[in-house]
Amino acid sequence: MTTATASSFAVLLDLDETLVLTSRIEPLRQLGHWREAAEALDQTSLPPKTREFVAKLMRVAQVGVVTMSPKSYAEGVLAFHGLNIPVLVGYHDVARRKPFPDPIIKALALLGVPASNAIHVGDRAEDHQAAQAAGVRSILVSWTGTSENEDVCRSWDEVLTSIRTILREPMTTGPDRYPMAAVKEGLLEEWDGDDYSILRYHPRRNGTSDVPSRLLLDFKNGDAGAEALLGELALTAFQRLTPVLRDKKKCTVIVPVPSHNANAPAGPCQRLAHNLAGQFDWLEFRPVLVRHTTVPKSATSRPGERPTQQDHLASMKISGSRLAVSDRSIIMLDDVITAGETSAAARQLLLEGTGCRSVIGFFLARTMNS
Repeated sequence: MTTATASSFAVLLDLDETLVLTSRIEPLRQLGHWREAAEALDQTSLPPKTREFVAKLMRVAQVGVVTMSPKSYAEGVLAFHGLNIPVLVGYHDVARRKPFPDPIIKALALLGVPASNAIHVGDRAEDHQAAQAAGVRSILVSWTGTSENEDVCRSWDEVLTSIRTILREPMTTGPDRYPMAAVKEGLLEEWDGDDYSILRYHPRRNGTSDVPSRLLLDFKNGDAGAEALLGELALTAFQRLTPVLRDKKKCTVIVPVPSHNANAPAGPCQRLAHNLAGQFDWLEFRPVLVRHTTVPKSATSRPGERPTQQDHLASMKISGSRLAVSDRSIIMLDDVITAGETSAAARQLLLEGTGCRSVIGFFLARTMNS
């Protein structure tokens, strides 16, 4: 099975009559004749555009299957239809099945994602009840067109739309945390030499932040809603800048700048870089910059104690095989640029370590001095 794209949110899918249409072998399943059911998989099929849906989903989320069927049967169904899902929780993996939350909780534990950052997609009331009990938001589907429930999705495109809507919803009560009117007020969208920034970032004053700054801070902390919204802003910027990045500056590779922490797992910038590369056939994701020694976090360091460009140079390196980009440019992606010490070090390492023509900085935000 393939490895899921590292992400701070997850989508869990029911199997029978959700991911795969198995109604024709339902009598065998109901009788527990799993061997016979496994031998009749040619009578099963996929809802339209299922493979495209799964491919899109795995670029932006961790994905798992949660089913009340035995795992051996479920693995056979997925293999028969060529669906490589990284995590599968079956009947015998938990003591209690849907509508109890146990299988969903187990799947989230395997994925390392909290319930608040997860969505479950299923076709039955038991799916919805299990999701609610686990603290997971729920999407119901119906492929037969007979459901009278107006809230069910009848295509994978509708499911994707619902997922995007859910990820944009606030995790807490009250108005949307990121009203688009307020976000647009913080748009910078300008070049500074070879560096491009999307938002203005104002450090907190008196413990408060404006909406664009709060959006950035939540993104840095791995909030799923913030990652989804900033991901959309970044994708829009890339689409608009494609003639410049691809044709004028001849960019072919995107490299995320690593966290200050040498032991940190893949973070939101790495996930965003990976997702952006998946959207453009001219762009390749190569996380060749690695942090081998932890440095102080600039945002929380006192003046005079913040790491310098030399500190960053000494704590990062180019890892992996040499990039064949001698006549091309590299896009260096980071969340925010302030004094520019980190980006200057990363740019120097990339120029010296790859022989690229230039390094284009792409930043989600630029710190404003006032």
